[in-house]
Amino acid sequence: MMNSGSNAITVNMWSVRKNRNTPQSRFNPTVDRLFPLRFFSIQGISLLSPDNPLFDNMRISFVLLFCLSAMLVASQPEWETIAIPMSDGESLAADLYLPDGDGPFPVVFIQTPYNKDLFHFGLPLGVGWEQASQPYAFVIMDWRCYFASASACVADSDTGVDGYDAVEWIAAQDWCDGKVGTYGPSALATVQYKTAVNHPPHLVCCVPEVGSPKEEYDRFYPGGAARQELIESLGTLFGVYDIYASFPYYNLVWSIAESATTYAPDIEVPMLLIGGWFDINCRYTVRTFNELKAQSPAAADCKMLMGPWVHGGNGPAYVGSENQGDLSFPEAAGGNAERAWAFFDYHMRGIQNGWDQQPNVEYFQTGNGQWQSSNEWPPTQDDPMAYYLTSDHLLSSALEPESSAMTYTYDPIDPSPTIGGQALGLPQGPFDLSEQVESRDDIEIFSLPAIDSDIHIAGSVVVNLFVSTDRTDTDFTVRLTDVDENGHSYMISSQIQRMRFLNGYTEGDEELITPGQTYEISLELPPVAYTFPVGHSLRLIVSSSNYPYYSRNANNGEAMYPDNNLDSLLNPVVALNSVHVGGDTPSHALLPLVDILDDIVEVPSAHEVMVYPNPAAEYIAVKGIQGSFELTISDLNGREVMTCALHGEQRCAVSHLPNGAYLCTITNQSTSRTVYFIKQ
Repeated sequence: MMNSGSNAITVNMWSVRKNRNTPQSRFNPTVDRLFPLRFFSIQGISLLSPDNPLFDNMRISFVLLFCLSAMLVASQPEWETIAIPMSDGESLAADLYLPDGDGPFPVVFIQTPYNKDLFHFGLPLGVGWEQASQPYAFVIMDWRCYFASASACVADSDTGVDGYDAVEWIAAQDWCDGKVGTYGPSALATVQYKTAVNHPPHLVCCVPEVGSPKEEYDRFYPGGAARQELIESLGTLFGVYDIYASFPYYNLVWSIAESATTYAPDIEVPMLLIGGWFDINCRYTVRTFNELKAQSPAAADCKMLMGPWVHGGNGPAYVGSENQGDLSFPEAAGGNAERAWAFFDYHMRGIQNGWDQQPNVEYFQTGNGQWQSSNEWPPTQDDPMAYYLTSDHLLSSALEPESSAMTYTYDPIDPSPTIGGQALGLPQGPFDLSEQVESRDDIEIFSLPAIDSDIHIAGSVVVNLFVSTDRTDTDFTVRLTDVDENGHSYMISSQIQRMRFLNGYTEGDEELITPGQTYEISLELPPVAYTFPVGHSLRLIVSSSNYPYYSRNANNGEAMYPDNNLDSLLNPVVALNSVHVGGDTPSHALLPLVDILDDIVEVPSAHEVMVYPNPAAEYIAVKGIQGSFELTISDLNGREVMTCALHGEQRCAVSHLPNGAYLCTITNQSTSRTVYFIKQ
């Protein structure tokens, strides 16, 4: 789900037709009966037709960056359009990209609802238009009902069954060596899980990126408040707004959906989950990984990579890019492609590259620019450290003896705006909140004094607040930020609690609160690995809105979303809200502190020695090795293309190399290490 700024794409959807012979997946028949659109898998089969368009000229600007992957160069790749037969007699359209050579080749298979033709602008994983030198073939297939596969549309189709059919057909072709691996981000990731649980015999492994199959209530209604911009964005992309907006309470529908999309017990192939700390699916990527490790028959071969990356879709940032929000992470640039190639090479080509010795989890410690390793998430750590909110707006390890309250006004007509964070249809990532959020008077700010030694956290920050209001319902939100020496306050993550849902999230649990009474609430933020360096400050921003990331509360205790309108402001009233601190109201944050040196798993890792920038255009350098060394660059077939004799962080010019992926072998008297790098 991506966006190229002004490069919007007009999508013409077509009507669905019923075919009673369409195969059904055995994994979620109840959901199929309840919702023939099968929205729980984010398939979003369109109801549009040329005669009666529902979303005529709908603009999807979320698409292009995923497909281009920032690989716009000067020529076009070569492809052949093919028809892949399905078990129901229909055929789906795909493009085949073959490398030079006689083959057969292992195949990277991608299924997309965003138009296979966009990959004509460059293949993913850093390949760009240089597929001729790759050891893999690529097959890019349009989902049924979308773009070139629109004519195959049937009402009860299942992308997982289609994926099964496609994998098996691809494996039987003379240009395929019988090994198929899947790749793709967002919706292109979700479909990989659906394909895997149908068990195609020739599916070898999967790399789902920034996408989780889990359809859970708290994904769309965290703390009971609608994740408005997410639901609206998915509605624009897949026409599912009314379905999500129809279920603001936890009920049987959500129970069925959660059960039907818990795929881990049926995943029998190795998986590399790639996620981002600023991704909309951050929490659910981690949750899916932990389920795979606990329940999958292939648990030993399932690993996770978490970087400082957004989901992508609004603005120039994407998974693996150096710049994210207002910040830059050169040490992480291209890390997703590097690890994906190592994973594919090991499982599909049998290359003994040490992948089997890699830890279960590699994660980027945002703030200090280091990759860390662990065999579990969260990493092993001591009990979380409590920092108490104080009456002078500090975070302190000491609890004030007396209770006090800080009060602010929340006006739903003028809510605190969303600036950055884990969004989809809005600018994403670590943006500075100091001017547009912290300058307002509808917040309370609590900060650690300037830090005199680095603070490392890895896990989920939990904020426990004692709060009150003069209304029968309102919201409380918290945002976690990193404040630098210049006062810039960079967004990390957020959470919300709608007060009518303190007892639970079913309709029977709903209960309006008593004005003036103090309540304790607990807000668990999405997981993150973050270092607050010396001179910085950790900050909590408490408010009652973060709009339109979350729907705004009208404060009146009435129906939340009349007529399924998540942005309804029927009869809004102003609320006077308070945060209570100290004494018998000890509002505090629990920080999952870690000693990052202790958490490094002592196994060979490509991140101990690092080539940067990655991807690179003009030059590369090496970090993590001292003195003089030789850098040997080879193509992915092991053919040497150049060498450089370097010392320290001297540069090696690579501008003359064709775009594509390369192996870099760094050798000195004591070590030899091979890592991937991408020339673009």
